[in-house]
Amino acid sequence: MEFVQKLNWPVLADPLSNLRGNCPSTTRHLIVDSYDALLKNKEFKEQVTPQVVFRLATTGFKTTEFVFAAARPETYVVFDESPMLRDAQSVATHHIQASINGLWQLSLEMKKTNSYREKWTKASSLYWKVVALHSQEELDEGVLAKVFFDTLENCDLIIGSSMPIRDVDTFFQSTERDVMMYANRGTNGIDGVVSTAFGVQAAKQRPAYLYIGDLSFLHDMNGLIASKMQETDLTIVVMNNDGGGIFSYLPQSQEERHFEELFGTPTGLTFSDAANMYDAQYVSAETIAQFAAALDEPKTKSVKIIEVFTNRENNVMTHRKLWSRFDEELAKQ
Repeated sequence: MEFVQKLNWPVLADPLSNLRGNCPSTTRHLIVDSYDALLKNKEFKEQVTPQVVFRLATTGFKTTEFVFAAARPETYVVFDESPMLRDAQSVATHHIQASINGLWQLSLEMKKTNSYREKWTKASSLYWKVVALHSQEELDEGVLAKVFFDTLENCDLIIGSSMPIRDVDTFFQSTERDVMMYANRGTNGIDGVVSTAFGVQAAKQRPAYLYIGDLSFLHDMNGLIASKMQETDLTIVVMNNDGGGIFSYLPQSQEERHFEELFGTPTGLTFSDAANMYDAQYVSAETIAQFAAALDEPKTKSVKIIEVFTNRENNVMTHRKLWSRFDEELAKQ
């Protein structure tokens, strides 16, 4: 963090960078944890067209890659331990194969002011104010996710693909609390996520939380057998929107005839019986109050499953309402 503080550049922190947890107050203004929402705004995106970009390893999100590829910055440095140049957008001007730890050891003078960074900081601060107000007035999967994220401390968070990882990106604000994040993107995005969570908990030996969608949970539900073979401390939050939530945000959602069968893929399943089969504690929730109570309910077994029921159409509408609301507030600045 000392290197970042001296550089005084905006740091667009992917959740898996693990810069959003354990974030000292002295550097929080440098961590841009709202970049995805900010870069959805056309005017702001044009204002922050970069001249120099340092990309450390790879990211699971394409927003920044597409934006910076379109901008074609004069200098785009890929800093990666792999000898392979991972540059899908063909935008890199330099590829440095080395341990990222070597970057932090470079000598650097303190940069006291940076108007470019201040644009990011100001917009990010505004975004989180809008999120706070939005969360008081709306109810959807994202708002419920924020309730969950705000309770986490001294733990590991394993994140499923599709909407869970995106809601972490949208609703997990950088914090001094000790939260480390992990994800297994898998060949198809949903492979072995439950098993991965048990593996992380076994390796780290502290409380772990798995945040996962219903299809991904169903895909590796038998990973729960690990709880019979080893001691564990895992809480699983299943966001059950009865299908593949991410596809409702994509153009194919307008294809009414085949969308549900091919992309939505609802199953109508709930997981209380699965919890019983594996002797896991089970709680369900639909509202903020119910979810908060479920999170507060003491664990009575090594695995606790909280199933939260949401609606895919409402989730899309409410997410888009947040982004529109932010655009309106940003336009007033």
